[in-house]
Amino acid sequence: MLHVTLARAAGDEVRCDALDLPAGATVAGALAHALRAGLLAADEVQAVEAGTLTVAVHGRSRAAGHPLREGDRIELLGPLTVDPKVARQRRVAHRRAAQARDKWSGAGR
Repeated sequence: MLHVTLARAAGDEVRCDALDLPAGATVAGALAHALRAGLLAADEVQAVEAGTLTVAVHGRSRAAGHPLREGDRIELLGPLTVDPKVARQRRVAHRRAAQARDKWSGAGR
């Protein structure tokens, strides 16, 4: 018996559910089990099949036939809403602007 966790975003929160699967279970088997148990909606499974949602194990994208191990965390990942490079550029610009304000206002003294 394998004990794994299924994690997915549900609005602004992350839902984590524990799954008990037979030895030798795969990602596809875990999703089917979660669907039968009522932990996943049919549209979520269809989104995985269509490629709208990506399945990852511990943050690494995995195929449906990927074998699971004890303690694995299966994640359903939606598409990125912001390009990571653009997000980083915005954070750097924000920090630089804050540092410039602090430098001239004397807040750092």
